[in-house]
Amino acid sequence: MLKYTLISFGGAETLKVLRGDLIDTAALKPEIRKSIVDAIQQRLDHSTDRDSSDTLKTSDEVPPSQEALTKMRRVLLNHLNDEQFYEVFEPMTRYDPGHLAEYLVNWVNRGKGWSDHDLGYALGSYFARNCTQNRKENLTKLLKAQDDYIRVSGAVYLVFEDHAGGMSHLKEFATLPGDPGVWAALVLAQRGDKSAVPRALEVLSTPGESNMEGVPHRNLQKRLLVLLSNSAGKSGIAQPSPPRGEPDADSEAELSKAQTKAYEYFRSWWNANQKEIVMSDPWADILEKQKVD
Repeated sequence: MLKYTLISFGGAETLKVLRGDLIDTAALKPEIRKSIVDAIQQRLDHSTDRDSSDTLKTSDEVPPSQEALTKMRRVLLNHLNDEQFYEVFEPMTRYDPGHLAEYLVNWVNRGKGWSDHDLGYALGSYFARNCTQNRKENLTKLLKAQDDYIRVSGAVYLVFEDHAGGMSHLKEFATLPGDPGVWAALVLAQRGDKSAVPRALEVLSTPGESNMEGVPHRNLQKRLLVLLSNSAGKSGIAQPSPPRGEPDADSEAELSKAQTKAYEYFRSWWNANQKEIVMSDPWADILEKQKVD
């Protein structure tokens, strides 16, 4: 599952991580890592053309026939392995999103390994980003998905089609436990909702896993820190300066303790500055135009 998820949805940041030295070779063998890197790079090299809605599309692409779409639906409901699933997932996102959205609403993450931990985030985000047909209708379907990440992805991207409706659902989903709720709160905060910041700050309370499972969690942490830094700069407030962890802190207990200190610092910093601070995301207009989270 991990291999095909990375190949299908990985981008520049994924390549940076895979080309680094922090991946456990026991979890992802070098030869498999190389094949994933090569496949992602090839996909990115051949996916630079975009249509008018800025959705990835090759210039010589021919839409699948109705017969082909019918076969894809059968594969989607009865796929025997991950490779078959991802072969139909991408084209159905663009050419048969209604049926795929209904599938995602009932999708349950049955993976037991660390590599499946945030799979709903990858599936929901890819679909919500690249769906071109009846976007508002299909994104609204995702709001009732069984998987929390898919529900939040629907609300995040619904904001681009129905701002008030998307924001309303994000406020509802910010109460979800774990990172899905943090993601919803972070998007609210990026759009000026200061009341969502305390919930978003909770992402700093835990360090996250040290392997690939922890990448989405750490990315949320980074996004929040960038938002707070830009907001402080915009508001003329001194930049947050959290305490540094011990340089030799490598045990799980020590890392957890250091993270707790950082979390408490940012909570205090926010409480002291929230009245004067103005939320600021300098990339908001660009991402709004591109409809990208």
